[in-house]
Amino acid sequence: MGNIQFPLDEMLRIRELSRYGVMYEEKEEAFCDIARIAMMFASMPLGGVSLVDDNSVWLKGRVGVELSCLAREGAFCSYAVESSEDMFIVPDTLLDNRFIDNPLVASEPHIRFYAAANLVGHRGYNLGTLWVMDTQPRQLDDRQRNAMRALAGQVVRLLEMRYQNAGTQLPNRSAFVSNLQCALNQQRGSQTCRLASCARRNADNVCLSEGRKEPCIVGCIKIHNLHLINTAYGSDTGQELMRGLTARLGEWVGEHNLLAHLESDDIAFALFRGPNTPEDKLEKLVSLLSQPIEVRGNLLHIATSVGVSRFPESGLHASSLLDQAAAAGSRAKEIPPATVLTFFDNQIIQTVHNVEFLKSLPENLKERRFVPYYQPQVDVTTGKLIGFEALARLRSNKEGLIGPDRFIRPAEQSGLISEIDFLILDQVCRDMRYWLDEGLSIVPVSINLSRITVGTPDLLQTLHDTLQTYRIPTELIELEITESGICEDPDLVRQRNSEMHAMGFKVSIDDFGTGLSNLSTLRDLRFERLKADRLYVHGASSNIYVGGILRFIKGIGEVFSADVICEGIEEQEDLDWIISLGSRLFQGWYFSKAIASERIPDLLLRLDQHYRSWTTGHTPPKALAEVLQR
Repeated sequence: MGNIQFPLDEMLRIRELSRYGVMYEEKEEAFCDIARIAMMFASMPLGGVSLVDDNSVWLKGRVGVELSCLAREGAFCSYAVESSEDMFIVPDTLLDNRFIDNPLVASEPHIRFYAAANLVGHRGYNLGTLWVMDTQPRQLDDRQRNAMRALAGQVVRLLEMRYQNAGTQLPNRSAFVSNLQCALNQQRGSQTCRLASCARRNADNVCLSEGRKEPCIVGCIKIHNLHLINTAYGSDTGQELMRGLTARLGEWVGEHNLLAHLESDDIAFALFRGPNTPEDKLEKLVSLLSQPIEVRGNLLHIATSVGVSRFPESGLHASSLLDQAAAAGSRAKEIPPATVLTFFDNQIIQTVHNVEFLKSLPENLKERRFVPYYQPQVDVTTGKLIGFEALARLRSNKEGLIGPDRFIRPAEQSGLISEIDFLILDQVCRDMRYWLDEGLSIVPVSINLSRITVGTPDLLQTLHDTLQTYRIPTELIELEITESGICEDPDLVRQRNSEMHAMGFKVSIDDFGTGLSNLSTLRDLRFERLKADRLYVHGASSNIYVGGILRFIKGIGEVFSADVICEGIEEQEDLDWIISLGSRLFQGWYFSKAIASERIPDLLLRLDQHYRSWTTGHTPPKALAEVLQR
């Protein structure tokens, strides 16, 4: 279709599609699962999910079809998204002049029937289709049509949950990083645009980053008093405030720059060269953030800071640039509102919000103040403890026990995260040696490895030396790598994964469902366990969308013959519902918080006594939780 000029509504539809920041050539197994359900309802041999941009049809989920991309012109999906109906059906392709010459009709697989339910986003634009096909003429009955419509809604919700912030409908962190990395890669000349509907394409379908060597400013806006506004006026007012603020920022950032809502009080942007320089736009941003926002008759002032990093001076990778901008913006408590702070590599100590903490990191490591706390993992079908996860904590002389949310990111930025990981590994092995020497019946312990640690050259040697020092067999240690770490460098993770298994370790993929991995990435990895992130566990019984995604994660585990452990379980209702799905492995506050190492021996002895005294089958979950928390 070349550089054809589309009508305004079509350009708006394509622009809406770009908000999701999806890597279009990558297959999404969750969409394949939905397509399989649609095929089952419709009794069809072929099915899939397609997203349609100005030139192409991208088969994001496909079953029975090998193609990943088709030209839009003449495609079934193109006619479907242009139709005014929510369902588009071709009973017999040979009787429809629009499709007689379609390659899928004229040659293999000789399609004779096509039906699609349009994927209508919350703004009313058709993003693509959920479709089924057959090699025989067919019809769909009302039940089959309704099933297709419902499943199409599930696809849209899955898109929005993975790539959008639910409150403001702006792209979330994943979508922002995808769009930004796409633009940066092109400027470096490492690849062409991988996002077919990327946010920087113009009306002529040309990505503005192609062939350009322009600087880019990446920024993070932190809102420091949002929690106070929520407390004083209610969370509904806070959400309305954020919608009003992001609307203002959308006008400020302009077309072909990037804007995203990362978390409740963090907003990201990326500025490229345009009519105004990025520096000019930053001056206007300070003025904009200083202005009050009227919400429900109240003029609300927000306290903000803006941290920025610069491409290419501060780095070449989107996630790193965003982390640096966030670190720079975290110093707001000591500076006036709406101040812009710039991150430079040689100023990291000054730009991270807790300077004293970073300065104390080497001493904290030397004094072994980073310690593991052990959170139980249980199997509800046997009623037994099956393992612990070692969670890092910092015992501060000034502040007491500090959780990882306070130190993981600055430790990564300071380059000391691997030393923390190795210290935790050493202490876990030391604890396990003590428990074994005491004659206790111990269980395996899983240890988290940051994405930086996975890439450390001496990782394997450190693992070998530490376990040998404490005489700990590898089958008692499980290594956890995050899904987001897999996405950042799949080749390296694939190599490390193979080496870990060769040494005898089991491997888990942690925080599954929060990254952007797909089956083509997971297929080349060997892993024994998927850990479903608490995002898809907490509230699963009451939220059909959360529960639906948990079903998908469970299905992925079954495909790879891997156990799925549900993290963050807290409520009885969620536990009962998830057990009804056939899940059996859990970890979370319902059973126990993380426990100090000094308390583990008593816990193991207590469990042994309980197992011997319990004579009526396996221990029910509630009774097991009482034993663990006693």
